Amino acid sequence: MTSAPSIAIAFSALETLRSISSGRVLDWLLLLANLAIAATLVVIRVRFRRDIAVGTIIVALAVFFVARGVPYLIAIVASPASFPWLTTNAKLIAALAALCVAVTLPFLVPRVGALLASARSSRLNEQRFVAASHNSSESVFILDSVRNAQGTIEDFRFAFVNENGGRMFSSTPQALQGTLLCAKYPVIREEGFFSLFERTAHTGTTLEDECQLQDAMIDASWIRYRAEKLGDGLVLSMRDISKRKTAEQAAATALTFSRSLIAKSPFAVIALDVGGCITQINRAAERMLGYSSDELVGQASALVLHDPAELVARAETLSGRLGETVRPDMMVLTANPSRGVTDEAEWSYIRKDGSRLWVQVTVTALTTEEKQVTGWLCFAYDITDRKRTQDQIAHMAQHDALTGLPTRTLLHDRLQMALERSQRSTSVMALLMIDLDNFKRVNDLHGHSAGDELLVAVAKRLEHTVRKSDTVARMGGDEFVVLLEDLKSPAHAERVAQKLIDALSVPVHAGGESLPMSASIGLCVYPDGGYDSETLLKNADVAMYFAKSEGRSVYRVFSTDIASATARRRALETALESALVRDELEIAYQPQISLESGCVTGVEALLRWNSRTLGVVQPSEFIPIAEETGAILPIGEWVLRTACREASALGRQLGRPLTIAVNLSPRQFQQESLPAIVHDALGASGLSPESLELEITENVLVSDSSKAMRILDRLRGLGLRIAIDDFGTGFSSMSYILRFNVNRLKIDQSFIRDITVDPHSSAIARAIIAMATGLKINVVAEGVETSAIGDMLRVEGCDEAQGFYYARPATLADIQEVIVNLEKSMSVSALARRSAASLPVVNVPLPLSA
Repeated sequence: MTSAPSIAIAFSALETLRSISSGRVLDWLLLLANLAIAATLVVIRVRFRRDIAVGTIIVALAVFFVARGVPYLIAIVASPASFPWLTTNAKLIAALAALCVAVTLPFLVPRVGALLASARSSRLNEQRFVAASHNSSESVFILDSVRNAQGTIEDFRFAFVNENGGRMFSSTPQALQGTLLCAKYPVIREEGFFSLFERTAHTGTTLEDECQLQDAMIDASWIRYRAEKLGDGLVLSMRDISKRKTAEQAAATALTFSRSLIAKSPFAVIALDVGGCITQINRAAERMLGYSSDELVGQASALVLHDPAELVARAETLSGRLGETVRPDMMVLTANPSRGVTDEAEWSYIRKDGSRLWVQVTVTALTTEEKQVTGWLCFAYDITDRKRTQDQIAHMAQHDALTGLPTRTLLHDRLQMALERSQRSTSVMALLMIDLDNFKRVNDLHGHSAGDELLVAVAKRLEHTVRKSDTVARMGGDEFVVLLEDLKSPAHAERVAQKLIDALSVPVHAGGESLPMSASIGLCVYPDGGYDSETLLKNADVAMYFAKSEGRSVYRVFSTDIASATARRRALETALESALVRDELEIAYQPQISLESGCVTGVEALLRWNSRTLGVVQPSEFIPIAEETGAILPIGEWVLRTACREASALGRQLGRPLTIAVNLSPRQFQQESLPAIVHDALGASGLSPESLELEITENVLVSDSSKAMRILDRLRGLGLRIAIDDFGTGFSSMSYILRFNVNRLKIDQSFIRDITVDPHSSAIARAIIAMATGLKINVVAEGVETSAIGDMLRVEGCDEAQGFYYARPATLADIQEVIVNLEKSMSVSALARRSAASLPVVNVPLPLSA
């Protein structure tokens, strides 16, 4: 009953619509609806252009227009008889459909947008996931479960594989996708991984672990994997940790080896944490330190093993080296290692019982791969014996092995410190250079052992004479240095120098004999003598050198005058070394005349030096220097050869042989080769041995009588003559004269010069002449300068004479003329004497009889 009115109302509405649609309104309504639908589709395209392609809109419009034409197609195709209502109302139905679509479509746009945005986000996420997985260092697999009819998982199928996953499984992502995991890689099931994966797929429990795989198809020996449930399957990530595991195993092996090495090391090994606390020590460290491991490990810092004073000193050293303040704490031990440098230094460790030992400690920083320090490792070994040996060596290097005195090196250190103290306190400081006189003679006569005894005795005397605060050093040989500090005045230093001269003047018992001794001292006072150690030493040496040249056994204080005199001597020494090479030496000849006949019997060869740099140098100045420096040896040989050659030429010029007298220095006479040199000179010159007379001093014979006798015998074997020069000034002894069988004595000019005025000189000269006459030895007087002296010598029975009264020394070019004129003059004088002898005698007392 209720449905009939509703149906009637519906038909009435349709009729109304149809009546309306029959008009132009329905056509406009259809047009507007279609335009609205098209506009909405365009808006959707523009608004969602990133998500909807143009082709999609075109397809949508095409579908719309096809749908729009369906009612008309139905109206055309359908039979009015079969579908009377549809054919008559097709236009109306199309209009209503278009209107509904046009009205509802705008309301669907936000929903469409949301769906499109969601789809876009899904696509973007998918792209990101794919890109990330392909670029990931891990291997990523998405596996779908493969179930049987009962729903049990039988296997997993590769749904996604990234690039690393393909490489790990020795394949490619494309080749693996869609294949079954266990079917392709049976090791997964054999090793029990499948059951674990199956449990994760059922329960959703995340699975993570590390495992080892041994399969030729899997390119990894160790993997770390993580499996999580994803839908009805898994997402599986794997990382190849083979290198890490290999490194860990190597590290573990190295650690085991290191621990074994440390434990069995003979060196003490102490491990420290960052704070310096001891974390481990080995058995060697326990034995070295006297502590047990329990007493130190975790209980004490490494600083407990060190002397606080050493830590402070080391801190000061490091502060200067690093340019920053270093406190005397752990930084002192680890300053260098914490900067990435292994540090090695000497320390003294304090044992548990309080005793000390010297150790060499090497500290190395323990760091992570990021270079972060995690602790330190200390290696220590006992160097006590080495230090003791080093100290002994250092003492030996700084102290003389014979006397125990400081050497030059230690003296320089003490002198430098003394200078600094004197500068601060303005006190007087002095340096004394001491050289023993004639020390070489002790060695030559009594042997080196006696010389060593003498040096030890001198060292003791020096130490006993000065204060304990003063320094006595041996510079080498027979040269000593005394450093005096904190003196009241320079006069105090001079008093000490005189005390040393007196102490060193007392004979020393050495080599079984009492040996005479003396010393020459050079004194230099700070600051007058110099401001630095080198200058003080040099000037003290200059003063000592001057003291020796002044007669020895004296001290001299350095002054500018002494420096000048010494500089002159140094210059002479330097120039004398090259005098022979520069042909600056020549020989002058002084005639020796017979007082009886007035004839020239011979000449004496006298050395002269005309230096290019110093001018004419007197023999009295340069010959002692040549003797001391040893230059007299080559010079003396040159004189001998030249004199023989020129004397031979002079004899030929005069038509008769003359004796040539050549002086031999003490050094020359010490040469074992002297006889051979003389033999060669005679042979080269053609001079007969009888014409050569070698003059030696008495001191030569006394210095080493056995050696002198041996050399004299060899010289006499050549047939030449031997004369004693400067007779009366040395150790004159009848035994020496008889023993060495000399041919001639030369009375020193110091006696001859004053025989007319000095009774003592005349008495000595008369005694020498009488002794020589009795021994049948020829006598020559040197230094005759007046006729009165010559007459007195002739009356006393002197054989020959030479001196300025007769002739001055002349060169070879002039000596022949000098000899001829001298003999003429002496003939006239002899004639006058004979004439005077025939006159009546007048008794006039002679001075010699006084």
